[in-house]
Amino acid sequence: MRTKEIKRFFIITTAATILLLLYVHQNISIIMLGYEVSNRDKLLANCIDRHRHLVYNLNKLESPSVLSSKLYVKNIDLVEADARRIFYAGTAKKTVLAKRTSQNSGKKNIFDSFTVTAEARSRR
Repeated sequence: MRTKEIKRFFIITTAATILLLLYVHQNISIIMLGYEVSNRDKLLANCIDRHRHLVYNLNKLESPSVLSSKLYVKNIDLVEADARRIFYAGTAKKTVLAKRTSQNSGKKNIFDSFTVTAEARSRR
C-alpha cells in the first residue's frame, strides 16, 4: 500500500508541476504579446503623426502653375543651369594662391627652411 501512495503522490506532483509550468508559460506569452502590441501602437502613433505632418507641409506648398504665375507677375525669370553657368568655389582661391606664389617665388623667407614642404606637386 505504501508504494501505491508514493506512486500516486509522484504522479499528482508531476501533473501539478506540468500544469503550473504550462500556466506560467501561457502568462509569459500573454505578457510578451502585450509588449508587442504596445510597441506596434507606438509605431502606429508615430506613423500617424508623421503622416499628419507631411499632409500639413503638402497643403502649405503651392502648385507650380501658381508659382509660375506669381513669378510672371513680378517679372522674375528663372534661369536653368547649364555648363556655362556652373561656378566652382575652389577656383577663385587657387588663382589667388597662384598669384601669391608667383610673387613670392623670387623671395625666400628665412623661416621657410624650418618648415616642412610637400614633396608632391600638382600639375596645374
